[in-house]
Amino acid sequence: MCDSSFYYLKIIIRKNYNILRNNKIDINQMIFNIIY
Repeated sequence: MCDSSFYYLKIIIRKNYNILRNNKIDINQMIFNIIY
């Protein structure tokens, strides 16, 4: 995965981190779903 894609992925995680925590969604699972 190129650096730019990882950079945008981190932005997505940062924007949705609170929502993910509130919904008790596993962030690692989310990343896995995005990559694969």
